[in-house]
Amino acid sequence: MFLKKHDLDLICRGHQVVEEGYEFFANRQLVTLFSAPNYCGEFDNCGAMMSVDSTLMCSFKILKPADRKSKPVMPGMRPNTPPKK
Repeated sequence: MFLKKHDLDLICRGHQVVEEGYEFFANRQLVTLFSAPNYCGEFDNCGAMMSVDSTLMCSFKILKPADRKSKPVMPGMRPNTPPKK
């Protein structure tokens, strides 16, 4: 009803971890995107980006999670100082 009232086909939302990076809900009228793979180093989720072409066809690029053996580094943060010998 909301989509019809506002002449929309799809609502795209973010800020919720979904395992495969994107997930459709509500009879494919709502899609959740999450662009951060391995969110906070705590999840094994993929990330995703959505593209919409001129015919309004949506496609998704999946960002695979990194190897869990490596410790995540947050942008702008420097690594710990090694101990003195």
